[in-house]
Amino acid sequence: MVEKSAEDAIQAAAADLLRHYTLGSEFETYLAHLKGNDLVLGVALIENHEQAALEIAKQISDLFRPPFLTTSGSLGTNLAIGVAFADPSDWNPELILKNAELAVEDACEKELRQISLFVPSMRAKYEHRQRIRSSLTAAFENDEFVPHFQPQFNLKTGKIIGIEALARWKHSEFGWISPTEFISAAESTGDITRLGRSILEKSCKQMRRLPDEMTLSVNLTLSQILDESLPEMLLECLTDTGIKGYRLKIEISETQLSKNLDKIWRVLSEIQECGIAVSLDDFGTKFAALRHLTEFDWDEIKIDGSYVDRAFNNEKHAEMLLATLNLIANMGISTVIEGVETVEQRDALVELGCDLGQGYLFSGPMDIDDLITLFFSRPQLEELVSV
Repeated sequence: MVEKSAEDAIQAAAADLLRHYTLGSEFETYLAHLKGNDLVLGVALIENHEQAALEIAKQISDLFRPPFLTTSGSLGTNLAIGVAFADPSDWNPELILKNAELAVEDACEKELRQISLFVPSMRAKYEHRQRIRSSLTAAFENDEFVPHFQPQFNLKTGKIIGIEALARWKHSEFGWISPTEFISAAESTGDITRLGRSILEKSCKQMRRLPDEMTLSVNLTLSQILDESLPEMLLECLTDTGIKGYRLKIEISETQLSKNLDKIWRVLSEIQECGIAVSLDDFGTKFAALRHLTEFDWDEIKIDGSYVDRAFNNEKHAEMLLATLNLIANMGISTVIEGVETVEQRDALVELGCDLGQGYLFSGPMDIDDLITLFFSRPQLEELVSV
């Protein structure tokens, strides 16, 4: 995490860089500081405004590519640029700044932060997000958030060994809302802890309907993991629902392991001390993946489906996957393969020595009644994966 002093140094250096750029500009310009770390550059363009604005944005982007010196040393930046236009005849400073902010948000959402031009669909997307946020209170009051469950299987025998709980929300007006949308909204409104506890409690209650050997995996966001009261909340939930700690696994995504690592390791260790397993989710999506294996005593590693896909299409990636699986096994850590979608994938993974997996070959997420009907109303499950 960048310290406040470093943030201030970056912003001051960025403002100075832009100020020198504007001094040499052929256009009439102004530079201002908005809320947070946002800087706004206004440019008066006479004609070909879109082409000229994009050229200016590209020049600014090029200025920020190399690291630059600050009072905190040499620092690099990851720049996001949003561009919005307004005609003098329809000048509304507040609106154009908001449009530019929406374009910046769009640039930030891209894997490689690029230059984004404002389009009306961005405002429609923003207004939709606002409606989702404003609907959260009623959704909690009406108990609209429910868990769905995706089963996990032994790849060799076809036996179901556990389930992963996934939050779902059916909005009265918009229908099913993407988890990405409502989880982001809950984080922005401070409701994420309430949402997480609700899904956890409901999931643990449903586990009482399943055999004792079945395990429950629950995803938590970074903000939930950083809440030092999390271990106590987990213990309370287990006590209230009567579920034993060994049946519960807490998952944290590898993509969340970029800052506050000391605090994350401390909270995860406290969770393990409660008898609850800790799983590293989406392994293989980051360059530093192997480093994360040795920084914590994981109970389980869930290998991301994209990592496996690369292995099926490239011999070197296949060798890397095999080496990773052997390393994890030698460390005494259990492995689950995500995104298993075909029998061919299943067979190849079994050849590599993979025992456990989940994916649409077996089942997508479903409610508990459907899961029980599909997987616990028959004595044998092998036929599910042998077709």
